Amino acid sequence: MLAVVVAALVILSLVVVVKVGPPLRATAQPLVASHLVIAEPPSIVWPTVGEGAVSVPSSAVLRHSPRQAPVPIGSVAKVMVALQILADHPLEAGQDGPSVTVSAADVAAWRAELLSDQSNVSIAVGETLTERQLLEGLLVHSGNDYAQILAELDAASVDAFVAKLNARAAAMGLVATHYADASGFDPATVSTPAEQLVVAAAAMKDPTFASIVKMTHVTLPVAGTVSTYTPLDGTNSVVGVKSGLTTEAAGCDVLALEAQVQGHLVLILSAVTGQQGADRLGAAGLAALDLARQAAHGFTRQVIATPRAPVAQLGWGHGTTPLVIRHELTLPVWPRRQVLIEVRLRRPITSTVHAGDQVGWLVARAGGVEVSEPMYAGSTLSPPTLFERVV
Repeated sequence: MLAVVVAALVILSLVVVVKVGPPLRATAQPLVASHLVIAEPPSIVWPTVGEGAVSVPSSAVLRHSPRQAPVPIGSVAKVMVALQILADHPLEAGQDGPSVTVSAADVAAWRAELLSDQSNVSIAVGETLTERQLLEGLLVHSGNDYAQILAELDAASVDAFVAKLNARAAAMGLVATHYADASGFDPATVSTPAEQLVVAAAAMKDPTFASIVKMTHVTLPVAGTVSTYTPLDGTNSVVGVKSGLTTEAAGCDVLALEAQVQGHLVLILSAVTGQQGADRLGAAGLAALDLARQAAHGFTRQVIATPRAPVAQLGWGHGTTPLVIRHELTLPVWPRRQVLIEVRLRRPITSTVHAGDQVGWLVARAGGVEVSEPMYAGSTLSPPTLFERVV
């Protein structure tokens, strides 16, 4: 009897409780490494008169000519005006914002502007204008009278609004920029092309601003249909931004180019000040376009991966499968910029993967440009074993 009890105790001591965990998820590891693109940035040919700068916001690129002394910028100042207005009174798609009724004082100021040959938009006492219409007249037809109305809408007085512009410039780190008025007609409103590209890059992030500056004309209540003064807008893939022209400033232009760079759209900004000639605005537009095109040609075509070798590995403890792509993956990259590689799975993988199944994408990113290529299993991957699921 004692022997039976002892045998039973021995058997019980050998019993093992096995706890099986939840399904394992396969992990994917890239075989293509993130890396720095080693190439020389392009040598930009700057305008022979005035100053210039070029920017690729998505790649954190800002380059400028060696002469960057603050100079009058004319109506280019209205970019900061619009940026401040939209910061204080944001507009979503389909929204018009608050309305303003044109006063006798507004009309008197407009008539005074006519005497000094300022750019303006016709207005009449009692006319109602929405924030969106005021921004359209400000940015498309460069209305100095609209700038004053917007300033009073935002800050009750032009002086108070100008103080807000200078505070925003200081907060943005613009040490060479000073606003003396809300329109840029005052030659004491000064900046540099490089600093105005900082302003333009911030403004272009606002969909309302970006949608307005690409318009070549706009229809307003009293003025009717008026056209843009910004040269080349709506042509040559130019989608804005704003020009300026005064006796002191000469021809100025901040230009936004949607460049096709190796099959990808890249926003490039450029700016020039102090352009001379019989058509100073036209000269400014052509000089700015040339700078933007030079920047577009400065990108390097980087081969990220080819179909000839696995790009990632998928699996769990007992086995893996190589992941392959079927087409070459390339990416336009500004020189000396980091290319980041990422593997994205379509869904969590917990069971069998068959050879040829698409399991996700190989993603490459540099700056704001991102490309991807589908990844396929190079062989069948069996589900995890019971022992691999033991916890």
